[in-house]
Amino acid sequence: MQKRHLIFIILLICSVLVVFKPAISQSLDDNYNKANSMLVSGNFDKAAEYYNAVIQKNPKSADAYLGLGMAYKELGRYDEAYNATKMAIRLKPSYNQAYYNLGLILEMQQKNEEAIKAYEKFLDEVPGAEKFSDARQRIARLKKS
Repeated sequence: MQKRHLIFIILLICSVLVVFKPAISQSLDDNYNKANSMLVSGNFDKAAEYYNAVIQKNPKSADAYLGLGMAYKELGRYDEAYNATKMAIRLKPSYNQAYYNLGLILEMQQKNEEAIKAYEKFLDEVPGAEKFSDARQRIARLKKS
C-alpha cells in the first residue's frame, strides 16, 4: 500500500513539474532534479540532502520543501516531514498537493482529526477532486476510527 501511495505522489509531482517548472537557477535546478530523481528511486536520505541544498540557496522554494517533506515522511522522520510540508504551505497556500501530503504525515502520527482536515482541504481545493478516491477513502476510514 505504501508503494502505491509513493507512486501516486511521484506522478502528481511529475505532473506539477511539467506545468509549473520552478524558476530557480541552473545549479539549483540541477540539485532539484537530482533530489526528485533520488526520491523516485527510493534514496530518501540523498533526496533530503539535495532538497536541503536547494532550500539553502532558495529558501522560498515551496517545491523543495514539499519534496523534503516527502523524503522525511518516507524516512519515518514525521516531525521534520510535518515542518517541511507546513513550510511549503506557508510559502504557497494554494499548493494543493501539500495538503494531501500533510494528511499522510498526520495520519502516520495518528493525528486523525488533523489528517481529515488536511485531506478535506486537498479535496476542496483541487479541480476534479472526485477523481481522488484515495483521499475520500482515507477520510472515511479515519472517521470510523
